[in-house]
Amino acid sequence: EIIKGKATPRQLYLLLYNYKEKGNILVIDDADALVGPKAPEDCINMLKAALDSTSTPEGRKVSYRVTGTLYDDDGLEIPKTLYYKGGVIVITNYSVGQLDTALRGRTFVQELDFSNEQLLQIIEDMIDNLGDGLLSEESKRKALDYLKELADSGAEMEISIRTFNTCARLFAVCEDDPDMTDDDVKSMIKEQMRNQSLRGGQKF
Repeated sequence: EIIKGKATPRQLYLLLYNYKEKGNILVIDDADALVGPKAPEDCINMLKAALDSTSTPEGRKVSYRVTGTLYDDDGLEIPKTLYYKGGVIVITNYSVGQLDTALRGRTFVQELDFSNEQLLQIIEDMIDNLGDGLLSEESKRKALDYLKELADSGAEMEISIRTFNTCARLFAVCEDDPDMTDDDVKSMIKEQMRNQSLRGGQKF
């Protein structure tokens, strides 16, 4: 089961309850409100309990001590304590150092940090599947070739699949606009890459 976006402590507990059996995997994808520096203490504590290395044959004990009766989404009463036997995968844009120390101490942590050259190679390997079928092969190839040119020149840039798609869309617009040239697009892309690489704001 995948959690994406905002989720409350109650929703997290219900998901842990619904997928508590061995073999189930709960994927927390970009739900930074559950794992980030501002995550509610209840969420962090539930995840720490669910991932605890000390486990009984029943599983890892997770409690959600709320006032009153706890109901699931169908209105049925559920216990406020469960034994979790499943697995959890957390995918987040936060750096490792921004995550709760006790939480990451219970997990295997892998940080992905690619160079521009590595990212461009990944994009090239995936290029046929990028753009959701809405971008021409020519526009994608032009975007990739120009990003490689910028990287080789040492230009300040921050590359991702999202920024690649933006660059390819600019070349696609150029295909339909006789007043726009490839040089115009390249100028816009160079400015876009420079702006993407700026630091100073909050970045996760």
